[in-house]
Amino acid sequence: MKEQLELIIDLFRKIRLGYIRIHDLINYLLQDKNKKTLELFKNQLFILFREISPKKGKGYIKFGSGDPYNTGRVMEAAAVLYPYYESFTEVIPVFDEACIEVKQQAKGRIRLFVLIKSAIKIFTSKELREIYKHFCIEADGFKQDIKAGEG
Repeated sequence: MKEQLELIIDLFRKIRLGYIRIHDLINYLLQDKNKKTLELFKNQLFILFREISPKKGKGYIKFGSGDPYNTGRVMEAAAVLYPYYESFTEVIPVFDEACIEVKQQAKGRIRLFVLIKSAIKIFTSKELREIYKHFCIEADGFKQDIKAGEG
């Protein structure tokens, strides 16, 4: 019983440490000096996403989990991406049985130049490298804090 209590206390301590680290990282990212860099990163991700997305297509996804609640949860998650796939994919939920059926055709093109250009912009950004280093240092500190609590 005592061991189980110690495991639960340790778990809550790790969750608290993780929450503190995430909060610190979010505050670091929201500093004024990082806003321009994050805007560059976001814009390049949108460019990449737009470049690799299909231009034409048709098909459907029919799925169900057998449990209406879980099927509804999947539909809720799929609704976030609806603007992306609405023109070429139909999503058909089946609430009373477990099944998955997919039929999809897509056409488009990926221009290598756009991918390389975005990658160069991302990887040559000095500010973005600084943010990456900060994340790595924070992750190492988090791992050391976890190990210190175990010993």
